[in-house]
Amino acid sequence: MNQKFIRITNYFVFGLFVFVSMGISTAFARSQAEVLAELGVSPVEVQKALTEAGDYQGPVDGIIGRKTRQAIRAFQEKNGVKADGVCGAQTWEKLKSYLAEAKDMDLEQSTAPSSLEPSSVSSSDDDFDYDDYYDTEPSDENSDLKQKLVA
Repeated sequence: MNQKFIRITNYFVFGLFVFVSMGISTAFARSQAEVLAELGVSPVEVQKALTEAGDYQGPVDGIIGRKTRQAIRAFQEKNGVKADGVCGAQTWEKLKSYLAEAKDMDLEQSTAPSSLEPSSVSSSDDDFDYDDYYDTEPSDENSDLKQKLVA
């Protein structure tokens, strides 16, 4: 009975140690969202900057998931910042220049003339003969094909 009591006590102490350790570690750890909020940065901005830096190829969806954390870690390793996968103040200082480049490119694309804009070519419908373009009479070829499909 004495050994059984010691074994149960050891399990209890070990379980308590693990529980307390996990509680303490999560209490001191700040989430990525909290860190970005303190910096005044949105997750979308981080993803855009990482994309521009060439470290992120995923969707810019504002979710700091596994791919985004891997991209942050890769960026940190390339730029001499502690590679912890969290975009803190030091990482953002180096990363925000890429966001400026991304915004400049977005601005250039939005002000560039689109190839879909109307051109100087006349778009008058009066010059176009729809009867010549659309064959309104069925051809013999189409009739034969129709009969084959029906049969």
